Amino acid sequence: MSDWQSILDRISNQMVLRIVSCCQIASKLVSHYKIITQARARHILKEAGHRYSNDSILQSELRVLKTLDYNVSVLTPIVYVETLLEILGYNLKNCRVKIYYGVCIKLIDLFSIKRQTVYDTLYSITSRKSFCSQLQRKRFMSVECDSMLLAAATVAASVYIVDQDKADQITDELGKTTRLVTDDILDFAAILVQLVIGDDDDELSDSGSYTPRDNNKHQ
Repeated sequence: MSDWQSILDRISNQMVLRIVSCCQIASKLVSHYKIITQARARHILKEAGHRYSNDSILQSELRVLKTLDYNVSVLTPIVYVETLLEILGYNLKNCRVKIYYGVCIKLIDLFSIKRQTVYDTLYSITSRKSFCSQLQRKRFMSVECDSMLLAAATVAASVYIVDQDKADQITDELGKTTRLVTDDILDFAAILVQLVIGDDDDELSDSGSYTPRDNNKHQ
């Protein structure tokens, strides 16, 4: 038990270092941010009350990579969001991409916390019923794994939150770009928007009556 406690203490002491190493690796994979250098990482650790040499920081970064078998180039919803925003910024000159991006990041965070609620609600909207069996869940899995749909809905929701008057135009543009059905994007975006404004689960279950559009076409 004393050896095990020693291991736990070592893991606990290295936790902040591992977190910084993960941030370093992530910064190198995302071109929109400046890379966190060893000097910067050492400064962050020092601010947190930890003193590590450059070699220790490098070894920690390598340990994280080896633990993950160097399998770090995994597409995330953020990559899809960034791609769609780049296209929108090119096609629509009045598109406030940077502002939308900031909102999208927060929406993705919120989605990650409420993921199950979001997809349960989306299923009830599209099928007019709740999940009753594993088979239904399995058939819906293709939707839950559709990162492009999630990204398009996230962008549409962010535009509605920031520039409601541009929501229709940009949602239509998203449909053309992704080849997704616009109504599907709207259903998903509506759920995300209602999560932001704080509706409870009961109200969310009725979100089929809500849409970012001002008209009643989708309803």
